[in-house]
Amino acid sequence: MTEAPSQLTYLADTTLVLDACCLIDLYTSGCMTDILSALPCPVAVARYVLDAEALSVPNLTSSSSNLPFDVVDLASEDEEMAFIDFAVAFGADGEAYTCAIAVQRNWAVASNERKVIRILQTAFPSIAIVTTPEIVGHWAEIAHPSANELRQVIRRIELDAHYRPGRAHPLFDWWNAHFE
Repeated sequence: MTEAPSQLTYLADTTLVLDACCLIDLYTSGCMTDILSALPCPVAVARYVLDAEALSVPNLTSSSSNLPFDVVDLASEDEEMAFIDFAVAFGADGEAYTCAIAVQRNWAVASNERKVIRILQTAFPSIAIVTTPEIVGHWAEIAHPSANELRQVIRRIELDAHYRPGRAHPLFDWWNAHFE
C-alpha cells in the first residue's frame, strides 16, 4: 500500500489529545503547525506531557504563546481517578494524563504506544485512536506537500524523534515508500 491513508474525517466532532510520543514526532517533523492545522478537529496536549515529558523539545512549553494546540489539565475528580487507574495500568504518568482526559471527555487519542492502544481498544472501544503515520498521512492527503517535503518530514520523525511504525502498522508500506 503506497497510497495516502483515508482522511480522518471521523474526528470532526471531537478533540484530539496528543501523548508525548506523538507530540515529539510532530514537533520534530518541522511542520507541526501545518500538520495539526490540516486535522478536522481541535488538538490538545496535557499540561503534564508538555511540561514534564516533552523536555527534549526545545522552545516547547506551556508558557509559549504560539502553540498550535490547547494545553489542558485534569479538571474533575473523575479525571483524577481515571488518571490514577491509568497510571497503574501504564506505569507512566504522561500516557495516564492523556488517556484520563480523553476518556472522561470522550476525546480521541494520538499515541504510538502499543500498550496504550491495546488498553484503550479493549476497555474504551468508543475512544478513537490515531497514530503518527495516520496524522502525517492525513496532512499529506490534504496539503499535497511535494514528494521531497513529505520525505523530509518522515525522515525527521524517524531520525530525530526515533519513531518508525512497526511492520504490523497498516501504514508501514506507505511510510517506507515515502522515507526512501
